[in-house]
Amino acid sequence: MITTRMTSKPTQKKGVGWMRTPTASPTVYLPLEIKQQLDTYIKMSPLEISGLGEVEPCPGGVKVTRLHLFKQVCNSVGTVLSSEDIATFLCDAVSRGIDPSNLRLWWHSHVDFGVFWSSTDNETIQRFQADWMLSIVGNTHKEYRARLDLVKPLELTLDNLNIEVIFPENAELEKALQEEIDKKVTRAVVPQRKWYQDETGTWRLGAVGGPVYIGPRALLAGYSEEYLYDDDIVDVTDLSLSDLQHLDPEDKCVKGKRGRGKN
Repeated sequence: MITTRMTSKPTQKKGVGWMRTPTASPTVYLPLEIKQQLDTYIKMSPLEISGLGEVEPCPGGVKVTRLHLFKQVCNSVGTVLSSEDIATFLCDAVSRGIDPSNLRLWWHSHVDFGVFWSSTDNETIQRFQADWMLSIVGNTHKEYRARLDLVKPLELTLDNLNIEVIFPENAELEKALQEEIDKKVTRAVVPQRKWYQDETGTWRLGAVGGPVYIGPRALLAGYSEEYLYDDDIVDVTDLSLSDLQHLDPEDKCVKGKRGRGKN
């Protein structure tokens, strides 16, 4: 699945060489119920089947909120939706709480063939009169492909979009599992290692009389996953090896993972 995609060839500008500006592709979010409905439509039909759907923009992409199936004539390679059935649906849409402007999804199946865009598919997508349109093709193997076509302010097609299924939250299940975790899972106690000055005046990381770790070698000891900076923990990934070698021992100490406290 693709999260970034070049939709055009790189262009060359004088003095700067080849310019590549990848665009982050939107994600298509399918609530679990919508995904199951789409799977079942495709599974239960021995011929190609198609329909429309409602789509809403959301952070990171678009979300499919409802699928609609209309009367249609189908064969193994195509479908023809009933214009009369669609017209009746649109007339009744407002009274049913449906915003016709949200009908921006065309979905269809390829039965048990691969998921791709045929010439007929491309022609169908071009006939939709909308600023943008989402299209999804699937098959009986539960393989899917999605694309987003924009007309305004410029013509652009984003293909092979990432499709993510949204699972509903189960508060009761989370509560039961959290109680089980609290009963059975305990945090390991990691001995605190401090900076101390040995008999030569060298600052070392470890415990007096115990194993001694100097600078970056302390990382390998497993004692320095988090540092305590005046009660603020800083992940060691934020520190370079040079930083570790020159830590100020007067106001810093090393704690175990998620350890917290004062000297």
